[in-house]
This record gives sequence, structure tokens and C-alpha cells, in this order.
Amino acid sequence: MKRFLSILLCFMLIISVSGCKKEERFDLSELKIRLENADEKYFFSYEDIFYSDAVYYIYYSFRSENDVLLTVKEDSNLNVIRISAAVWSTADESTVSEYETFCEELTRIFVSEKEREGLIDETGLFADGVLFTDFVSVSEKTDYTARAFSSEFGAVYVLEFNMH
Repeated sequence: MKRFLSILLCFMLIISVSGCKKEERFDLSELKIRLENADEKYFFSYEDIFYSDAVYYIYYSFRSENDVLLTVKEDSNLNVIRISAAVWSTADESTVSEYETFCEELTRIFVSEKEREGLIDETGLFADGVLFTDFVSVSEKTDYTARAFSSEFGAVYVLEFNMH
């Protein structure tokens, strides 16, 4: 009987510990919750989402109307596999500052803790004099890839889950 109780106790402990692990992969609804928890200005309504070619398009108006565009792509299991944030080159300094903060928050939300440290800095997108110049950068980690693209028209910061 003691052995049965020991096995049962071990089984219950394993089940309870495995249930506490935070899921690294999540869907659009969880992204919405995480963004809202990060800052109320990152709230978006499902009614305001555009969907085309398996990509969700969400516009933000941080300083002026539709000054930042968030795109989200999910896999066949509805897990988010890629997010990107774009800003137009017509953005003023405060919008650019807000855009950088938004990109940092997206990195914190999307990329696992062990791989996100320094990731946005490695892309070099927000280094002095880089934004809105001809610039491309890729930073690869084990599970994630960060890309930065910039031109005279705007800039895009992309985070993608590497499918193994």
C-alpha cells in the first residue's frame, strides 16, 4: 500500500509541476492579452484586424493615425510563428521612440527569456543614424530569428520562430 501511495504521490507531483510551465508558443488571443498586460496602449480590437493571405494586420495610432503596423502570422496549429512591426519614415521623433519601445515589448513577449537578451540590439536597427537609411540585419538564435529592414520609406522589425 505504501508503494502505491508513493507512486500516486509522485504521479500527482509530476502532473502538477508540468501544469505550471508557461507555454512558449501561443496564439493571437494570447498575444492580445500579453500586449494589453504590457501596456494598455497596445490594446487592439478584433474588429479592427485585417486578415489577408494568412496574415493578420493590426494598425496602431501611437502619435498619429496608423503610424505603426503590427503583422502576425500563425502556423496550422494557430501558434504565432512571426510578428513584425513597421513604422513609416514620416514618423516624428516621439513616434520613433514609441516604436522602439513597442519592438522591445514584442521581443519580451514573443521570444523566450534565454534567447531575447540583447536580441533587438544585435539587429542594430535602433543604433544612431540607422533608422530610415538603407539597412538590413539578421540575428539568429536557436529558436528565433530577428530581422531588421530599413529604407528611406520606413523600417520593419521582424521576429520569427525557427521551425525545427
